[in-house]
Amino acid sequence: RTQSIVGEGEVPTPRAILTGHENTITCVSISAELGLVVSGSLYGPLLIHTTFGDLLRSLSGPTDLHSASCLWLSREGVVMASYPSHHIALYTINGKLLRCEMHSDSINCILVSRDGEYLVTAGEKGIIEVWR
Repeated sequence: RTQSIVGEGEVPTPRAILTGHENTITCVSISAELGLVVSGSLYGPLLIHTTFGDLLRSLSGPTDLHSASCLWLSREGVVMASYPSHHIALYTINGKLLRCEMHSDSINCILVSRDGEYLVTAGEKGIIEVWR
């Protein structure tokens, strides 16, 4: 038997179906180590589900933070989200807003190194920035 990325058996099927958003989903991130999925939608909060489909909580930041465009979830349970308003926010998986900063660009992509040492952002200005 070979292993597959999607589902189990000969016909791939979802392991779980996650619900709770009221609008178009704009971003998603998963941590296999934590068994969690974080997702964002247009005009909505971030939602945290288990990989089995249970909705655990909703993450809301300040009022101007909605419609997350990029997400990243660390093995330690830190959620990073970028927003069209040029903000980058850090949350705990328990829902606490740790930090919120304004960026000079509208961020289209974010990635954090596996060791958590570096953050890479890329945006509409056509540049990639490496942060430490």
